[in-house]
Amino acid sequence: MTFNKRNIVWKDNFSLWSDIVKKSPNKARPYNNLGLALFYNNDLDKALVEFRQALRLNPRSEKAYLKAIETYRKVLGLEPANVRAKDRIEKISKELIW
Repeated sequence: MTFNKRNIVWKDNFSLWSDIVKKSPNKARPYNNLGLALFYNNDLDKALVEFRQALRLNPRSEKAYLKAIETYRKVLGLEPANVRAKDRIEKISKELIW
């Protein structure tokens, strides 16, 4: 029975990292990795939510900053007139400089 439950959790990156976020809600890495799974699934809005949570938990997470910037750039590629994405890239870029 346990083996079958683990297979469901390990079905894909999204299910794996979603499960880990539930079990470790105060750690940044699971949120960042869940964001990556969503990013590669082109679920950009949800990916940004996860990257922002990773940054709340670990404001010095360079990986989360860089992925958030990449995600906003991808949004701009899909929606070139998206002013919010442009503003967020600028803000995050400034935050990245420690």
